[in-house]
Amino acid sequence: MAQAAQTISEMIAWITRRKVVNLEDVAAEFHMTTTDVIQRIEQLELEGRLTGITDDRGKYIHITE
Repeated sequence: MAQAAQTISEMIAWITRRKVVNLEDVAAEFHMTTTDVIQRIEQLELEGRLTGITDDRGKYIHITE
């Protein structure tokens, strides 16, 4: 479980550093399917760990205050 938690933290950091990411790039970077990335991002948003929107071109845009 510690490895999974580290991967989630790394994913959050990776997304927040880049601000706008292609979901396919996130999937490739973290060895996941694009569908899994979308589900993970949705879960992280529900937990309040990420804030952003997914556009219709397959990009996630991280929003900060």
